[in-house]
Amino acid sequence: MYNIMLDLEALDSKRTAIIVSIGAVFFDIEKGELGEKFYMEINKKSFKDQLERGRTFSFDTYEWWMGQSDGARKVFIKNEHNKRDIVPALHGFSEFCRQSGEQRPRVWGNGVDYDNVVLRDTYETYNINAPWKYGDNRCYRTIKNLFGNRAKLDREGAHHNGLDDAITQANHLMAMFKKMHINE
Repeated sequence: MYNIMLDLEALDSKRTAIIVSIGAVFFDIEKGELGEKFYMEINKKSFKDQLERGRTFSFDTYEWWMGQSDGARKVFIKNEHNKRDIVPALHGFSEFCRQSGEQRPRVWGNGVDYDNVVLRDTYETYNINAPWKYGDNRCYRTIKNLFGNRAKLDREGAHHNGLDDAITQANHLMAMFKKMHINE
């Protein structure tokens, strides 16, 4: 099996949240190395489509976004030309997951009830099979909370950018596993 760190940016804290961006990175716990990266921002037209299909938006989350850094908020104001509809983004993430040739990726998210759950629910909304099995969900936040502050890393990139967060979380997780001398 292989590992993928996933980080979503979205417009709600519920499993039905409208997805704004998908960031992910392959990582090898044993070698302590990052691999290929995936990042896709979703266009505003797709926000409307997601909403029409029952995905959700919260004003509290919107207000939270408006209090974030310019680097984080740029996902909302960047050129729409580089953004994609949600369905091609889902297919793109599925293809990314298949790159290693493995059948069952372990997908890590920051919390047992958010990134993986929201993305899987979005796949279901669009009647597309998710590229990982439910039993292969992993929780970075749980490991981080159990381990405490024993493996701090300097952060690179913008907070609340899906790819930057995924890279930071994967690097931190590998540092914790190395410190504990554990290879999953």
